[in-house]
Amino acid sequence: MKDIEQEFAKALGLEDHQRVVGTHINTENFHMHIQFNLVHPETFRMHTPFRDFQVLQLTAAELEKEHGLEVVQGRGPDKDRMHNDQENQKARDKEANSWE
Repeated sequence: MKDIEQEFAKALGLEDHQRVVGTHINTENFHMHIQFNLVHPETFRMHTPFRDFQVLQLTAAELEKEHGLEVVQGRGPDKDRMHNDQENQKARDKEANSWE
């Protein structure tokens, strides 16, 4: 997990920045969220990655292959309808009742 987190930071040019990592399950899959402090801790300059969504998608695809993880196709209209999917209701119930 630490290698994956570091690869995302490197891809965005944020390897020297502070970050917080959280993991959880809110679908049928375990996944990670990373929150970056975009202000550099020494220079106090704001870093705004260019095309960050595309960079993250490409990096995620490479890491999924490299680490043998399940390949996820990314976000889209079907992915954003999670609240209406009966299939995901079981996972949401589990998370709500077990703090996972």
